[in-house]
Amino acid sequence: MKNILTSALFMYGCYMASAQLPGAKVFVAPNGNDANPGTLAKPFATLQRAQQQARKAAGREPVTVLIREGTYYLPEPLVITAADAISLQRVAKWQDPAGGFIHALHGAGWGGMHYRITGKGPDNKLTYEGGWQNNRPMDMHSERRFVENIFEELTPPGEWFHNAKTHTLYFYPPAGVDPNTATFEAVRLRQFVELRGTEQAPVRFVSFIGLTFRHAARTFMETRELLLRTDWAIYRGGVLFVNGAEDCALEDCVIDQVGGNAVFVNNYNRRIAVRGCHITQAGGNGVAFIGDPNACYNPVGWDKNNQLDKIDRTVGPKTSNYPADCEVNDCLIHDIGQVEKQVAGVTVDMAKGDPCPALLDL
Repeated sequence: MKNILTSALFMYGCYMASAQLPGAKVFVAPNGNDANPGTLAKPFATLQRAQQQARKAAGREPVTVLIREGTYYLPEPLVITAADAISLQRVAKWQDPAGGFIHALHGAGWGGMHYRITGKGPDNKLTYEGGWQNNRPMDMHSERRFVENIFEELTPPGEWFHNAKTHTLYFYPPAGVDPNTATFEAVRLRQFVELRGTEQAPVRFVSFIGLTFRHAARTFMETRELLLRTDWAIYRGGVLFVNGAEDCALEDCVIDQVGGNAVFVNNYNRRIAVRGCHITQAGGNGVAFIGDPNACYNPVGWDKNNQLDKIDRTVGPKTSNYPADCEVNDCLIHDIGQVEKQVAGVTVDMAKGDPCPALLDL
């Protein structure tokens, strides 16, 4: 017996209702024909044909399928799936995708993975490099992925495309924005301020108070150093990068809309404080304290094991090349991981001491 679907949408005042709906419209009616264009005057006959038409506009603009009152007999279930951002059919429309990016979840949903598109073959299969942002290698997720910087996908207002070969920026302005009078800004730097000293000659007693740091470049393709005993990879950099410093502070500052890590405290550092700061919309981590793997005895990754009879059981760290006695206090850190998906407000690895002692009281 065939399944029967009775539409629950009654099109009263169809001419007026459809005119008020935004985006593309597809019409279906019991007396329609799948050879029709799917308009109000010439609707489709089946929901499957309407679905095919709707997919052509999906992702570019809102799509509404308007179903006239009646009974529709389904020869098979109507299956709605997520659109594939890199399907052969979609890629076939791209003339030159090189320079674009694929952003995806890890195949098992463990964080994000990113790829730089290098081109496409005659079979419309993309070629790309990347995926090293996760410590547990696996293919990208088959559905939860999207592309950026593809010329043919430049459709909704507010999007832009950069052609690096011709040094041309294409911009689709939203309503009310005049490109002739608008201000265009492009990021250039990954790091704004660097404290660079050594254990023997540290940078000391430097404080940044009441400043706003905004709009740094993204670093997702540089996130490739694998951390110990974890799924994570890291990029050793941040808008404020601290290496070889003592008794320095970031106080009452705002870090907003930066492409990678906001604050990165790298290797040897002592008593670095981040206090009263507002960190938001960062592409990566909020504050990271990451030491040197060579400061650890028996450093291994998640996929390796130590042999008990070969473990060096010396007490304490092997060297002093790690952050210690640092602090993150009274900070508001939210909406981070805007680009990378394996991040934390405060990340600590190969470091000594609890940088957030107040959390223990929660």
